[in-house]
Amino acid sequence: MDSSPYILELIDTDGTQHFIAMKNLLIKNTNGVVLVYSVIDQKSFVDIPDIHANIVTVR
Repeated sequence: MDSSPYILELIDTDGTQHFIAMKNLLIKNTNGVVLVYSVIDQKSFVDIPDIHANIVTVR
């Protein structure tokens, strides 16, 4: 990266199945996705492969 400023917008979609259409629209129109899990909630970690698969499908 050069010395140009960049804008980073973070949108927390909370991992639930609410607002699926909106999440899919965000996934389609983004330049990148960061997957985050909780170190105190093992299910949030276990869900990462399914979330990633959904992202790959939508993109």
